[in-house]
This record gives sequence, structure tokens and C-alpha cells, in this order.
Amino acid sequence: MSVFEENVSNIRFIAWDTETTGLSPRIDEIVEIGAVAFDEDFEHRVFESLIRPRMAIPTLVSSIHGITDSMVQDSPTPDVVLPQFVDFLTWSGQPRVLVAHNASFDVGMVHGEWIRQKTSSGRRGASDLLPSPEICIDSCQLARSLIDDAPRHSLEALAEYFGISHASKHRAMGDVKVLKEVFLRLLGLASDRYADANGLRLERLIMLCGGYYELHTNPASVSIELIKGAFKFSPALERISILCGGSSSIAICYDRDEEWRYVTPIGMKTKNSRVYVEAFCHRDQMKKTFRGDRIRSVGKVLET
Repeated sequence: MSVFEENVSNIRFIAWDTETTGLSPRIDEIVEIGAVAFDEDFEHRVFESLIRPRMAIPTLVSSIHGITDSMVQDSPTPDVVLPQFVDFLTWSGQPRVLVAHNASFDVGMVHGEWIRQKTSSGRRGASDLLPSPEICIDSCQLARSLIDDAPRHSLEALAEYFGISHASKHRAMGDVKVLKEVFLRLLGLASDRYADANGLRLERLIMLCGGYYELHTNPASVSIELIKGAFKFSPALERISILCGGSSSIAICYDRDEEWRYVTPIGMKTKNSRVYVEAFCHRDQMKKTFRGDRIRSVGKVLET
């Protein structure tokens, strides 16, 4: 069975976060990484490490997360810590899914470090031996889909929305602990609204996010194109995507509709972290734009 078909109750989630020297994955580096593995009932494992970057930490950045050059001067380097982080993911068990808030940033920072390691070492690796990338969903995208009345969807704002204490802001483990609690609240909302008789499947959760990011865990598998994060549509939205620009129609169950409608996909676009599907709706006989997170199911394809 594909991991996308798994009930979320069977999945080991791993909330993770990075603190960095700045905002550019191409230039800046990770100075701290934290993660916690959990499910709906228990917290299982934690990982936390400061990292000594090659560059000095800018004073302005230190004023935000509180990490200074003196704090990391005796810490291990990225080529030591990131493999340890990958080992942590492996030891956390299967099936597993990573969770990050604004995941494209954290995924991009790790990919940027892999590229630096590959460049400095000259390693390429054997493509047939590379591990599959990890699935990472964005809790910010999930929150935007589920919560309309929150003024903002930052981690700090969501913690306040749910009444969760957030004392250690902008430190990796402090943010990760809050992220875990926020994500569990979001998971509860998603289950209440979208679970069927068999529970809530991972694919439905990913559809609410519009898709997911692939976190590559080996330098040899990362290219410069992945520096901003490798975003992938959910399997259902990918089925729609491959039909864009053609004449075939596909059945979708949208929002609160009880019946299927056929649409001919025209294009896909992403705006403000939301995926939209532009299509000709045969039921309404007009071109319409559908929010990807509100497409509940995708059905048969009619070839023409």
C-alpha cells in the first residue's frame, strides 16, 4: 500500500525546524536543527544540535534567534550533523511524514547545504543507491486551508489562536515543540471535517496543503533546481495536472457537492501557497477556477 493511502493514525510524524544565518539557501547556512517524532498519542524521539557554520552569524540575525558565534564555535559542522539528522529520520520508523512551517525554506536550506557538500567533496554518488526523498508537508499551507478566521498563519499566530504557550521563540527545539502541538490541532480539524468511515487518509491531508515537498537526504540526489524546495502536487492533483492543455475530462467532487462533475483541465497555478485548477466545467458550461484544497476526490477520466 502506498504511504498516501495510509490512515494518518498509522503515521509517525516528524516536526522539524532550522535556524540559519539568513534567508538565502544559496548563501546562508544552518546553525541549529531540531526535530521531534510523534503520533496522535505519543512523543517518541527528539533530535537537537547546534551547527558551526563556515560563515559568521550576522549580528542582526543573532538578535532574532539568540544564537551567536561563541555558542557554535565548538559545535559539530554540517557534514557531521545532517547525516545524524538523516539517521534520526530513519530510526523514527515507517510510514513517516515530515512537518515544517513554511517548509520550502527549511527544505531549501538542507538542499543548499547538500549542494555545498557535494561541490566541496566532488562526490556524485550512484543514482541507483540513493534513498527515496522524504515527504514533508507544510503546516502553514494546511492552516491556511483549515482556518479562515485567523488574522495570520505564522507559527506564533497559530500558537496564540490555539492557546499554546510559545516561550522559546526562534530556537529550533522551542519552535518544534510548538509546531507539534499546532499540527495536532490542525490534524484534529482535518479529521473532523474530512475523515470518512475509514478515517483520514494522508492523501486527503496533503490535498488540503495543495501538495508536499520532497526532502532529499543525500547530497548526490540534489541539484541546484531543488534549492528552493521540491514541491510536488498530491497524487490526485497530479492526475489533473497531466491532463492540462488536452481535451480529456476528469471527474472531481468539489467542496460540499454530493455529486461528481466533469472538468477539462486548462492549467494549474500557485498563489499565496494555494494551488488553483483552471478548467472548463461541463456541468456549468463555463470556465472556472477551483481551489485545489477543496477538491475532495478525483475520479474517472473521459478520453476524447
